[in-house]
Amino acid sequence: MTLVNKLMVPVLALGIGSGLAGCSKKDNLNDIKLGVMNENRLTEDAVDWLKARIVNIDSAKAYDRRFLPEIDDIQILFDRGIMPGVANRYERRFSAMAIPFLDEKGITPEIANAYDPEFDADQIINLHGRVISPEMANRYSRGVFSTNAIAIMRAYNVGLDYKMALSYHRNFSADERIDLYVKGVSPETANSYHESLSGYDIIKLHDRIEGISPKIANRYIRLNNLYGVRITAEDIIGFVSNKIPYHTVKRRAKQLMIDKSITE
Repeated sequence: MTLVNKLMVPVLALGIGSGLAGCSKKDNLNDIKLGVMNENRLTEDAVDWLKARIVNIDSAKAYDRRFLPEIDDIQILFDRGIMPGVANRYERRFSAMAIPFLDEKGITPEIANAYDPEFDADQIINLHGRVISPEMANRYSRGVFSTNAIAIMRAYNVGLDYKMALSYHRNFSADERIDLYVKGVSPETANSYHESLSGYDIIKLHDRIEGISPKIANRYIRLNNLYGVRITAEDIIGFVSNKIPYHTVKRRAKQLMIDKSITE
């Protein structure tokens, strides 16, 4: 509900109608909007409604027709000092509520329109505030980051180039790629680990003082497919830290599979 509607609720609830001084023939804003929508123009009632709110009618008529059905949008734009020459240049995806905030942040129609259409006004304000241009944001958005503005800002701030971000395996989410990069795990190294390991599993393995390489980790993970066990990154860290030989783990995994088959 718009501010105008909220203000009108008490009046309408009391059933007070055209007897109010200074009111137009129709006092129900929804009825006025319906008339504007049906005639696709500012009706006499709409003009009276806008005049009562000190909106210049010549300016009101100059706003793009997309603002017509919601005449209180015209009031919002006019009251916030967004004249038709500016408001009309913003693409249709930007509402009358969003345009004043874009304008307030110094985001001109040309800048706002240059961002990928999937970015909403809030995301554009955040991106522009971090000095991430439409060109840069759009490069990130066309890859794994889609329109995840927060992830794009994180990647940009830590120096993760969008080309390098795309080099990580497709199984890794945007946030995983950023965290892998921050932890110093290159795409080549991360992609060498078994695909069942998440980015955060790999970070745990990589963060060990001894550093558990893809070759070592993958040997253990393959036992999951061979014997139906569930060895995790934490398990692998435990095996390595406690110096449990691989062949011991393999023998135990095989025995567990045999025991399971017997009980079933």
